[in-house]
Amino acid sequence: MRYERYETYVGDKVGNQDTGGVRFYDYTGSKIVSLENLPNNISLFQFIKLFLKYPLDFIGMYVRSTINYMTPIYSEIYVNDIWKDKSFNILLNAIIWIIAFGTLIFQPKEKVREWFKNFKFSVPIFCFIFPCLMIIPGAPETRFFLPAYFLLYGFVCYKINYKELFSLLKKYKYSLTIMFFAILFTWISVIGSTLGNTGQPEDAILISGIEQNFGAPDLVSADFKVSSKENKIIIENNYDYGDYNYAWYIYCNEEAIDKIMYSDNNTLEYEFKEDGKYSIKSFIKNTKDSEDKQSIIVCTVDVNNGKTKVSKGM
Repeated sequence: MRYERYETYVGDKVGNQDTGGVRFYDYTGSKIVSLENLPNNISLFQFIKLFLKYPLDFIGMYVRSTINYMTPIYSEIYVNDIWKDKSFNILLNAIIWIIAFGTLIFQPKEKVREWFKNFKFSVPIFCFIFPCLMIIPGAPETRFFLPAYFLLYGFVCYKINYKELFSLLKKYKYSLTIMFFAILFTWISVIGSTLGNTGQPEDAILISGIEQNFGAPDLVSADFKVSSKENKIIIENNYDYGDYNYAWYIYCNEEAIDKIMYSDNNTLEYEFKEDGKYSIKSFIKNTKDSEDKQSIIVCTVDVNNGKTKVSKGM
């Protein structure tokens, strides 16, 4: 839910970006995770419940994820140069998909029915497409859509009658041209928006391939798992974008009453001895880069008669 796209980067380190995963954030999904205080893994029942609560948000999230799945923007699965120009790959793949879908839509219905009644055609398609559809709510890596690419390129190369296609274009040249460019520009806009969702706006990976100093994403409340029991609170910091040390400040009435200094322990277990209203601030510091440090108010805690009531922070 938190990512629209994921790429595995195996090139040289640039700025704060080590080799490994490059995550392109879905800010809508991240907001839902934060509001609902969701763990890293949820059940199918929880997923359905969330979908019914945020239907339009989920539809938008998975439309964007699907378009990203359908658009391999790099020439390799494991990326060596994440900042190179991606314009040609994005444009080419979008055009191929539009041609394929357009052909299916404008193909005579009898011919399409004949294709799908032929089990030699329909069964392999189902076997290829079904796993791709099932992965859409999961990890958005384009390599999981490889079966769909095989089907797409096979269909475009061997199933389309281009003579009929050009005749159709001549017949409806104005309406089809407007539709084509409207879909194409929308497609490119979605991909361009995704490539900008890497953390801070200045960290965007541009379609044009201009190199950026790619930084670590912001520390947000969704990075924390919070639980409480009676007068005790447990907070786990799951921020996993490098090698970090962790510190914690406990405030009461805006005054720091306790400090747990930096260590490699990412979990805070704290027992409140008196009733009151508290807030807990988390600090992280990169062990390899002293300039890479962040902090955030994780939660506020209302302690009353030895019982805690926790509210997520900003």
